[in-house]
Amino acid sequence: MRVRVVPYSGTWPLRFEAESARLRAAVGSELVAIVHVGATAVPGLWARPEVDLLAVARDVRALGGVIATLAGLGYEPGAPARDGIRVGVCTEAATAVHLVGSSDPAVEGYLAVRAFLRAHPESVLHYGRHKHRLARRHPADPAAYAGAKAAFLVALERQAVRWYRRQARAASAAGARPG
Repeated sequence: MRVRVVPYSGTWPLRFEAESARLRAAVGSELVAIVHVGATAVPGLWARPEVDLLAVARDVRALGGVIATLAGLGYEPGAPARDGIRVGVCTEAATAVHLVGSSDPAVEGYLAVRAFLRAHPESVLHYGRHKHRLARRHPADPAAYAGAKAAFLVALERQAVRWYRRQARAASAAGARPG
């Protein structure tokens, strides 16, 4: 498998919606949310053309059943990701599901990175350039590409979570002020 990083595509949100509907139909009662995350969720960001879905289970005890249902939809169980989340890949749909329980702190990280990048075009440009360099360095080794990207992502997530929490505090304070 080649590492391929391509320009942002307006079809990615449509692919997310289609796959999200398919997941909701299959396991909707077990999930509190399905969110478009990763590089394909950020307009303007170059990405590997695999749409990432964050599936948040109501209860962590339901994860086993959800994983079994995903397997029936063509998702292959993956190794734990960098943050311990199991990743399932459906090559037919060119999508990956990151499955977590609702209390998992990784949920905030995914949402923070997406919001931060959407609000900071200079970071999108920087991240895109970084991904290009890594794809050229590791064109035939997706694991090496992902490993080389890990430190950058950890730093980005830390920065994004700090920013995200400041935004939440500011919004809460603005809402708490009288009239």
